[in-house]
Amino acid sequence: MMLVELKIILEKGLSFMVTFNAKVYDGDRLIADTIDDTIVFYDITPDVKIRKFLIRGTKNMGFGDFVGWLEDSRCVPRERIDLKRVLAELGLKTYNPLRIVEKTHGIMYPMDNIRVDITDVVESWRK
Repeated sequence: MMLVELKIILEKGLSFMVTFNAKVYDGDRLIADTIDDTIVFYDITPDVKIRKFLIRGTKNMGFGDFVGWLEDSRCVPRERIDLKRVLAELGLKTYNPLRIVEKTHGIMYPMDNIRVDITDVVESWRK
C-alpha cells in the first residue's frame, strides 16, 4: 500500500481489524485456545517462552500480545539475510507474523513440540 493511500484511509477514520482463531499445542496436548478476544493458556510448560506476553497475573494473552509472541518465538526473524526468499517460498509479499505462522504452524526446529494452528483469519477496514 502506498503512503498516500494510507493517509487517505487514516483521514477517513478507518482502522484495520484482524480476527482469527488460534490453538496452541505441545505435542498432541492443547495448551491454549481462543476465547472471545483472548488467547487463554491452560498449561504453560517451561519450553513455551510466553511469560513476558501474558496479561499480568493471568494465563491470558490479548491478540496483539499473541502476535508479538508469534514474532518473538515462532517466526523467522525479520533480520534474516534471506528473508525475501523465505517469504516468497511461503507465498507472502510482506513480513506478517500471523500469516507466517498460519503457513508454518510456528514450528521452528525439526524436534519442536510446539504447534500453532491459526484459522479463520479475516482482515478488514472498519470505520
